[in-house]
Amino acid sequence: MSTTSAAAEQETQKQPGALRVGVQKVGSFMSGMIMPIIPALIAWGLVTAFFIDVGWTPNEALASIVGPMIHYLLPILIAVQGGKMVYDMRGRSSALLLPSVSSLARIGSYTCSTKSWLLVRTPWMRSTCLSAP
Repeated sequence: MSTTSAAAEQETQKQPGALRVGVQKVGSFMSGMIMPIIPALIAWGLVTAFFIDVGWTPNEALASIVGPMIHYLLPILIAVQGGKMVYDMRGRSSALLLPSVSSLARIGSYTCSTKSWLLVRTPWMRSTCLSAP
């Protein structure tokens, strides 16, 4: 009897440093998502530094890829890497859905806000605009 109550008493007491270990696990997971895509982040930074209007060598055609890279490519890369860490290939394909769908929703809300939904060529975008408040 005394051994079971002592074990239960030990379980109810909090381990010292448990919060710190939890924070370290979350931080390790987050850094594990970011570290493999550092080359993509550096490439985005270089493209931005070189080709935007106030960059080193301004080029309007190449500067047009800076926005889509930061809004679509980099979040998708981060999500895919996090999904891989959670459940390998299935995790990658599942994690790809959230940033992709949120990107499409952003495009749909932009299209709806400019009241140009008649110019949208895809039916799902039209239905998104019509159902928007």
